[in-house]
Amino acid sequence: MNWLLWLSVCTSAFLGVFAGNLWGFRTFLVQQQADSSWNTVVSLYFEVQLFDKHTLDLRCLGAAVVGALIGIAVCKPPAAAALR
Repeated sequence: MNWLLWLSVCTSAFLGVFAGNLWGFRTFLVQQQADSSWNTVVSLYFEVQLFDKHTLDLRCLGAAVVGALIGIAVCKPPAAAALR
């Protein structure tokens, strides 16, 4: 596995979890106040939610990257598996 593929897998895992966290936070804000624009959601997410020690957002983002790294380490290239 080359570095570009490794980087793209980790980045996509990170962005997938980040998008889910942001979407969930937006849903929470819409339930609390009806007019929540995406600008408000993003600014509140980075100012309040992401670094709050009682939420799991930052830990989930880290776990996504670690999970992607473990998945990459477990994968074997098809050519190497066919030679054995």
